[in-house]
Amino acid sequence: MSIVRLLLFLVLAAAPVGEASGDGGGAGSAVARTILALYDGDDEPEPRNSRMLRFAALPLNHLGLVLRFHDLRHGLPSAEALEDVRGVLTWFDNDLMPDAEGYAAWATDQLRRGMRFVVLGDPGVATASRPAASEFFRFFGLRAPLRHRLVTYDLAVVHQDPELYGYERPLTPPFKPFPVYHPTGEPGYTVHLAVGSSDGATMPLAISGPHGVLVAAGYSHFLTETSGQRKWYVDPFALFSRAFATGGLP
Repeated sequence: MSIVRLLLFLVLAAAPVGEASGDGGGAGSAVARTILALYDGDDEPEPRNSRMLRFAALPLNHLGLVLRFHDLRHGLPSAEALEDVRGVLTWFDNDLMPDAEGYAAWATDQLRRGMRFVVLGDPGVATASRPAASEFFRFFGLRAPLRHRLVTYDLAVVHQDPELYGYERPLTPPFKPFPVYHPTGEPGYTVHLAVGSSDGATMPLAISGPHGVLVAAGYSHFLTETSGQRKWYVDPFALFSRAFATGGLP
């Protein structure tokens, strides 16, 4: 199947540019197909070994999109570097961002300008100031988390979007610790996965909206540490298609 998807991507990449804008509309303009993959080279020195290349490249290629890597150790992307970019993908392994404050401000500015983000793993803004982090999370319909839920034995899945979750493996206990997000209540956002406690509290773990998708660390896929075997909880094709609005791509 992976060979078929690769061939499909090669055909799409070689096809003439359609008369569409970055979101698939607008006469005479090129289609933006580049997804900017931001990474911290201190954690993943080689992009070829990164989670984004190993796990995300194939579904993105299948959708007609291509990854371009940018190491945040060399600074934030310039405006020129974003000219052909359709969206941004991050998959940070921890909250040790080289410049969390600067990154939060840059990402928020891009979100404000209409750039779509897919945020997997750590969001990268945990050590930024609370105002900066709050502004970032607001674009995902969330309030900045104040704490992490470390004890999860008493939790259960209370909502699971069947169109996105249960793709290669069902999500079952024990659950990994996670940041406790609270929705802002603004319209236009959809919770795709939530867990609840015995006291009735509900905590979202995956949410999408007009600016993209955010999935808490540990709730996109299952990875066996010993063998490196990966199975997706979430359907990556549906997730990236939703986040990067690929439905109208030629």
